[in-house]
Amino acid sequence: MKTIGIYQTYKLLIEKIFNQNSDFLPKKELLNKFNYFLEEEGNKQLTMRSIRRVIDTMKIEGYEFLEESIGQEKTIKLNFIPNRLILNKDELNAFPLIFGTMESEENLPTNKKIKELVKKEFGFQEKDLIDSKYFVKSEPEINNHSKIILLAGKLIYFAKNGFAIKYWYKNRDGIDDSKYIAPLQIRLYDQRYYLLGLDIDSITMDSSTILKNYCLDTFLNYEADIAYTESEDGLGEPKIIRFNHEELYKKSDLENKLRHSIGIYYDEKNTLEVIKLKFKDWAKGIVLNKKIHRSMKIIENKENYIIIQITIWNNSELDYIIGRFGNFCERLN
Repeated sequence: MKTIGIYQTYKLLIEKIFNQNSDFLPKKELLNKFNYFLEEEGNKQLTMRSIRRVIDTMKIEGYEFLEESIGQEKTIKLNFIPNRLILNKDELNAFPLIFGTMESEENLPTNKKIKELVKKEFGFQEKDLIDSKYFVKSEPEINNHSKIILLAGKLIYFAKNGFAIKYWYKNRDGIDDSKYIAPLQIRLYDQRYYLLGLDIDSITMDSSTILKNYCLDTFLNYEADIAYTESEDGLGEPKIIRFNHEELYKKSDLENKLRHSIGIYYDEKNTLEVIKLKFKDWAKGIVLNKKIHRSMKIIENKENYIIIQITIWNNSELDYIIGRFGNFCERLN
């Protein structure tokens, strides 16, 4: 093995040790951990003097080490890694939860690459990142979740660049149909992904003023294509249908309309109302832990119940939310 390769191995081991132990380490402990990892990989042990030479070379590269003496014991800490992210213990401990929540997308190429980077950067093994003995995401898996996420990423790219899309779907008669859409935003609500956008007239290319939502699982083959104009005789050069995202975002009044929605549902006929709800027993704890709407205000908080107030469009979404709590939720107005 070349010297440069040996040095890189030693350097990565030192990084790994300090990533797993972000505080000051006694130098004897650093030596023991370093040699333990060397033995695991079938390499010979080193002396503290040799490790010292590796650390000195790392300092030249921009690494920062702090050293302290506690009584008779000498300690050392890796304080800065150039062009690297340093996380504390609590942040490192969050990785199993983060990857556990993404377990249903473990085959997503982006997820795989992120996991490999984390394993290499912080010295994790696969079982350190996902282990169902310690953390389980108990929500039902979304069908074709990986495909939907890739589609969502693609739609966000089109929205950012002002590309209209051609949306293929099955119409009410079960026949393949299509329409042009100006994609504005992706929303995840109640384990389902939605595209919010405006329809575009296939002849005039003018956009509608009515905000609509489209479930991503209705896109045929989980695909979306950039929309092109077509000449009447079919001989002209097709052009990409473009739109101004900022302009249409304001035109749709998306931010204002959905600010008062529960989820993604909105109807022009809806009325905006201030509604009071009373939650009892176990339902109180759920509402205190997670707001049922961003406008939620606590009106009264007693030992066995809580009364809240929300300002929303009054529609069937509210009935759905109340129904989840059964007799433990009461509408007061």
